Amino acid sequence: MARTMERWFPIETKRLRLREYVPTDEANVHEYACDPLVARYDSWGPNTAAQTHEHFSRRMAEQRKWPRADVTLVAELRREAKVIGSVRLWTVDEANRTAEIGYTFNRRYWNNGFATEAAAPLLDRAFHSLRMHRVIGTCDTRNAGS
Repeated sequence: MARTMERWFPIETKRLRLREYVPTDEANVHEYACDPLVARYDSWGPNTAAQTHEHFSRRMAEQRKWPRADVTLVAELRREAKVIGSVRLWTVDEANRTAEIGYTFNRRYWNNGFATEAAAPLLDRAFHSLRMHRVIGTCDTRNAGS
């Protein structure tokens, strides 16, 4: 993704705004990052407040770099201006133009199609703006929702 010089976000969908982190997002991020059910199929968490703060600080610092091959955006519920999750798109193989997509959502918002709604424009940006040939996603097979 580093080859494009234009930012391809923020992105607005019918219900979501996919945008970079701002300092006031940390409490909403921790709300889902500390949930054992949210983290059960991931390689991280559930987070302590200190772990969320470190993750959050790292993401805020990463955002200052552009271009970058790894973009994580919060998923903000537009109507409430509340962060309910995050989405990530990152280059895994620049030579073969391959990216990976991932997401995490607050359990209170599961089963409402938010991950699908967020993934669709990310895939569009990956294939059209970033000219990727393929986008992969991995999932623990026990995670039926994903």
